[in-house]
Parts: sequence; structure tokens; C-alpha cells
Amino acid sequence: MMARSLRVAPEYIEKVKSAPQRNGYPSQQSLATDIGFSLSTVKSFLTGKPVDYLNFVELSKKLGLDWQDIAYKEPDTQPPKPQPTNGEASPFITGPPITQPRYFFGREKELKRLFNLLKRHPLQNAAIIGKKRSGKTSLLHYLKNITTTPAEQLRPEFGN
Repeated sequence: MMARSLRVAPEYIEKVKSAPQRNGYPSQQSLATDIGFSLSTVKSFLTGKPVDYLNFVELSKKLGLDWQDIAYKEPDTQPPKPQPTNGEASPFITGPPITQPRYFFGREKELKRLFNLLKRHPLQNAAIIGKKRSGKTSLLHYLKNITTTPAEQLRPEFGN
């Protein structure tokens, strides 16, 4: 399971601290303003304090850093947790939400129902409920992005 927050590994902090200047940002505030994050988030990132996973990835990208290289990796001191064998184990890999429609698969029944709700007037509310890490956020990203994603960025069967 992937952590919800990440921090810069101690051996990369100096490299990360100098990255804003290398990328043309005269101050931490100018970086924060440009990326749309709070100054405290940027400061935490640059000093190796934990920040939200997605913010960590985005800040790394903005500064030309490979987030997987600079992220602190927890030592593997815990034995892996056994997967439940009562049929509840998910066949999917957990991680950050899927944000690009081309990587989102399944949930056709749910999508059809939601798109039908969106077509009706007056608009109705819909509740997306499910178990933790079952793809609720990925489904919402798909709904948000599918209509504005250029056809060439979709899987071939959706490009028509």
C-alpha cells in the first residue's frame, strides 16, 4: 500500500533546496504562487517534512526532479500483511487515483447510470459510496476528464 504523504530523503534535501533557483524561481513564494500551493507546503517539501503524495509528485515534476528517486523510503521492518482469503481481496493495485481516462477500466454500469443522471433535467445528486481504496476518486476523475480529453490521448476504442 502506498503512503498518503511523502518526504524528501535526507540525502536529497540540499539538491531539492537549490532546485527552485535552478528552475528560475527567485523565492519559495514565487514557486508556491506558480504551482498554486501554500508557502507552508512548499517549505515542508523543500525541508524534508511530509507533504501530501500528489503535492510531492507535482512539486518534484515542476522542479525537474524524479519523485521516485528523491522520496524517502521507509525501511521494510514490518512483515507484509496477509491478504484476506474470504473473497474480499481486490484484484487491483492500490496507489494514487487514476486521473487520465485512458488508464481507467471497468465500471461501465456505474458510468452509464451517472451519465444518464447528468443528461436529465432537473439535475439530480448522486452519491458515490464504496469501500476504502475501491476507486471512488478515480471514477470521479474519469467523469471530470473524459469529455475534455483529446481523442488521441484516449484508448483507441474511445477515439471514435
